[in-house]
Amino acid sequence: MLKKQILPQFDFIENVAYLRYVNETSVFTCFASKAYMLEKSRVCRRPEGEPNFHVFYYLLAGADSNLKKELHFENLQDPNLFMTPLHKDEDQRRACLSWDNIYAAFQTLGIQENESKAIWYVLGAIYHLGVSSACKGSNGRLQFLRPQSAQKAASLLGCSNSGMFKYLQIDYSFVIETLIDLQETRDLSWSSDGTVEAIECLQSMVTGLYTEVFSAVIYLVNRAINGSGRSMASIHILDGPGFQNPATCGRIMGASLEDLCHNYCQERLQSYFHDSTFLTQQERYVQRGLLWLLDEESLFPGASEKTFLDKLFTNYSGKDYQQLIRKGPYNHQFTIQHFHGTNPVVYSVSGWLRNSREHPAARQVIFLLQESQNIEICLIFAGMYKSTFSSSRGVYGTSGSNSLHIDGGSTLRRSSSMRRAQGVTAAGMKRRSFPLQVKYIMDVLVDLLKRTNTQFVQCFLPRHNAGLSDGHLSPLTSKIPRAEEILNIPLLRSQVRGFQVLDTVRVHKQGFPENLMYSEFRRRFEILAAIEHRVASPVYDERQAVEHLLEHIDIDKATYRLGLSQIFFRSGTLALLESQRDQKLNGVIASFQSHCRGYLARSAINKRKVQDLAIRCIQRNVRKFLAIRSWPWWRLYVKVLPLLDVHRTEEDLRLKTEELELLKGKLDKIEKERNELKLVNDKLEAKVIISSLVVF
Repeated sequence: MLKKQILPQFDFIENVAYLRYVNETSVFTCFASKAYMLEKSRVCRRPEGEPNFHVFYYLLAGADSNLKKELHFENLQDPNLFMTPLHKDEDQRRACLSWDNIYAAFQTLGIQENESKAIWYVLGAIYHLGVSSACKGSNGRLQFLRPQSAQKAASLLGCSNSGMFKYLQIDYSFVIETLIDLQETRDLSWSSDGTVEAIECLQSMVTGLYTEVFSAVIYLVNRAINGSGRSMASIHILDGPGFQNPATCGRIMGASLEDLCHNYCQERLQSYFHDSTFLTQQERYVQRGLLWLLDEESLFPGASEKTFLDKLFTNYSGKDYQQLIRKGPYNHQFTIQHFHGTNPVVYSVSGWLRNSREHPAARQVIFLLQESQNIEICLIFAGMYKSTFSSSRGVYGTSGSNSLHIDGGSTLRRSSSMRRAQGVTAAGMKRRSFPLQVKYIMDVLVDLLKRTNTQFVQCFLPRHNAGLSDGHLSPLTSKIPRAEEILNIPLLRSQVRGFQVLDTVRVHKQGFPENLMYSEFRRRFEILAAIEHRVASPVYDERQAVEHLLEHIDIDKATYRLGLSQIFFRSGTLALLESQRDQKLNGVIASFQSHCRGYLARSAINKRKVQDLAIRCIQRNVRKFLAIRSWPWWRLYVKVLPLLDVHRTEEDLRLKTEELELLKGKLDKIEKERNELKLVNDKLEAKVIISSLVVF
């Protein structure tokens, strides 16, 4: 879980949940969750003043002594590149409570102890890698500044230092060739000893580790709560991170590439909200724009953030784009007017070209985990990758066109013009292009929403610094917050305008937002008319039948309109008709209930009659037994009968026991061989899948 300054209550991911139910009684049969666009770079490059992923703080503060000993958490005072432990007593107590909740949730989901340990081992290894740090050695190879911490990380991952180096050194020349062209425009100072390049490799490995462990958690959760029952319908819940504007929180350096991607997603969702509320259903969006330019620029040798900005302003320098994209206050910044020009965001392009492509070290992490000597890690990641490769690990594929334009206001929209629309799938997958992945993910999600009956829930940020975190010790104060610290009225107004809430309410009130098919309306509300005014079956003209029905129903003509195949109602009219229908059905339901109660009463009487007959039969047999139990021959028969089969029973029992022990030994031997072969098979299949993907 992650909380941000401008995102106090949501994970910084696009999350889709699937709920499937059997029938109209809403009996749920299964649940599944998918996560897209995890801000994985936060695990190693978090913005100033914001925390890392909270699970690290929970683990450091809440783990018991045995787990801390297994994770080598004896000394937590060493500096860490990626996180700072909590200092406030209140924060530590809250973290311990959250850790207990996580541990209890794992037990509730039926996650086994060895599987949960594999998760904690990888998280502990990430922490120790942050302590170890990295630099470039005299032989041109990467080395750790604190080898003891690196050895702890390798031990948790189930490999040696040399084994971990093998994956860190992969394509090391690629790092130099790809990143050296960015030297002029990056904020980092490139050292002559190659420290920056070494840290880049370490950060990429840590990013890959956290991505894999996050995917493993999603896999374990879906395995526990997913079902196989038959379903008639499904509910899709899309939870996005919302609009990101770091400038409102005091971050003057500008928004990051991840902020741009999430704002792009929010614009796509807002565009779909606008179309579904104010416009008719349109064809699928086809657009390429800012993200496509970034992907193109990252491929050119010698390209930099400066050339990317020059190309951006060259392509969008016309009058139509003056209100949409403008130059920023600094040379490496530009401004985009989001949400119909109501929310300007300043973006800083420092490091964008580097972050838009996946580092080779991150791709090799899965091989490291699958070849781990730690049996817990090996089992969970080998099986997880094979079974969830195509469903829960992210989506890559096609994107749309390559132009931004204005549509009714200063907002980002998709253009109908397409340039090289086909072929983006293979290009995005081969290059591991982050911008193309974002575009394809939103294509998939918007298409999914278009096939559903969508209901929107708009969430508003109450103030600009909501959720601001501080990990340093500070004295407790009892100062009463001011009104502007509780609720930021201008910020709320800006969000209301950007989300078009008032326009939506106005359209909903003045229009005809509710509708039903003619056949559905006649089936549900035909009971409101008298029997002699109901249309007899079969019905050949549904519209004419509905018009005849409306003439004999108490409804104002101004509250509905007839279409070609549907009837449209003003807001609240359908609820009024439902209330009248419920009143009509009360008598029918009461009569039906009386018949049901009569049937149940008669069934109970018949059951009592059968019971009375059975009781009388038992009583008669008991009287017969009492009459003969004192006879001498009956006593002899009762005593001799059990002795006849004693010897034969003991011999049969001995033979069955010997046979059972023999079969049990064979079963244990076969089960052991099966588990060993299954583990080897999972490893080989996972290697084949990953190797084919890397080659592709």
